[in-house]
Amino acid sequence: MKYFLSFSLLFLTLVLSAQSAYHQCGVNHEMDAQIKERLLANREWAANNVVPRMDEIYVPLNFWRVGFDDGTGKIRITDILDQLCKLNQDYSDTRFIFYLNSILELDNENAFLEPTSFGAILNAQKNNQGADGINIFVCQNAGTGGIGTTLGYYSPNFDFIVLRKQELPAPTSETLTHELGHFLSLPHPFFGWEGQPYDPDIHGNPCTVNTAELVNGNNCNFAGDGICDTPPDYLFAFSPMSCVSGCNFECEIYDRNNEQIFPHVENVMSYFAPCAAYEFTTDQETAMYDDHASPSRNYIRSSYVPDTNTVATNWVVNSPTVAQKFDNYNSVLFDWEDMEHASQYLITISGSSNHEIIVDESELFMSDLLPNGFYTFGVRAYNEVSACSVFSPSSNLIFTTGDLETSDDNITEIDHLNIYPNPVKNSSTLTVTLDLNSNIPLTTSIFSTTQATAISIKHNDFHSGLNRMELDIEGLPAGMYLVKFSAGDKHIVKRVVITQ
Repeated sequence: MKYFLSFSLLFLTLVLSAQSAYHQCGVNHEMDAQIKERLLANREWAANNVVPRMDEIYVPLNFWRVGFDDGTGKIRITDILDQLCKLNQDYSDTRFIFYLNSILELDNENAFLEPTSFGAILNAQKNNQGADGINIFVCQNAGTGGIGTTLGYYSPNFDFIVLRKQELPAPTSETLTHELGHFLSLPHPFFGWEGQPYDPDIHGNPCTVNTAELVNGNNCNFAGDGICDTPPDYLFAFSPMSCVSGCNFECEIYDRNNEQIFPHVENVMSYFAPCAAYEFTTDQETAMYDDHASPSRNYIRSSYVPDTNTVATNWVVNSPTVAQKFDNYNSVLFDWEDMEHASQYLITISGSSNHEIIVDESELFMSDLLPNGFYTFGVRAYNEVSACSVFSPSSNLIFTTGDLETSDDNITEIDHLNIYPNPVKNSSTLTVTLDLNSNIPLTTSIFSTTQATAISIKHNDFHSGLNRMELDIEGLPAGMYLVKFSAGDKHIVKRVVITQ
């Protein structure tokens, strides 16, 4: 029995006249040999131990946003969520369920641009912060070498995965799906042919290579990838033969026993592309389960069960409203109704300045947007497993900010200002204490964060020293409010939460 996974493989073959340029995995022959050695060791271990077969296997992932020294250049958080969504779709016919353990940051230009040369830096970070999951470093590049462009690789020495940043946005890339197969002990089915794809002018037809895998399976336990239900593949996808094109293999190639070879073109770990659907074989799945259960994988196993419920997407966004203009301040309340089964929300704000912010409540107060700014925003709900929800309908919503900066030191006559209680019930009064270094007239205004017009205005002349006043908030709806203190063209703005 074989499990079909409906997705497109990562390796696109572009045939240009007499030369070919390939997109490839960065796992070379030496690395593949290490992976195969682990597969064979796992097989022996599983034969002598009771391997639990759980219906669902939860696997923690640590995504690393690697960037330049100043923190720029990193992959977007929303692309990580897209990747998690696609990964679970790609493995949906297996027992594996991947969940988001953490999103980590690394500002290191060397590792960002040349991860293969600075793998020790990535490994140190993995050991320091990522010891509780599979570590996936998203960098500008994923190394060079081989016969094509490297899109990603699994490092058997360091036990982490590196992806080229360009490969992460789903649904077009399958790089991580392939590299996780390597992490879970799957070699390429064309193992042994990495340096020289099959060429009948060199290797003969029938193939005369004594170590090549045979169709009858007599040497399948040790030749090729060491997996018996994956048929021989002599890296035909990169062969110069004209009878190979994408996922079409129409060649009559024979092994040294003169038996015709029919490679498994739809295999996840092969290089044939693009195909309409791909699959892991039964023996490949068993190998991955054995690897996960092996002693070397203790660090990714636990009794923890993540929330696998699908996040609802019945969005109700309360603030800002469409085309809202905040004339009096540059502070904005983003507020929406809770989404069922969501544990976190991703806010994206684009325009005069750009922000990606993760919150665990259905609101966010921003006090550091630019004055007189022009913005769009969206919110995306997710949990550890369910990351397929789209942004709220407000993702194209436009709003503008005003010219009032939120500050605690705009009015020099005020040494200290305190508002309490905060939060405050709407049946109470709000107390303000001011410690002044000189006499000053002040205007106090209360604004809802969803309106630009003041709800109440109060004028007072205050004397040097400690002053106290009461603000009537009885009957105000629960929500976020701003209290603005003005002295001429100088202002201080404080946030207050009113409850029922």
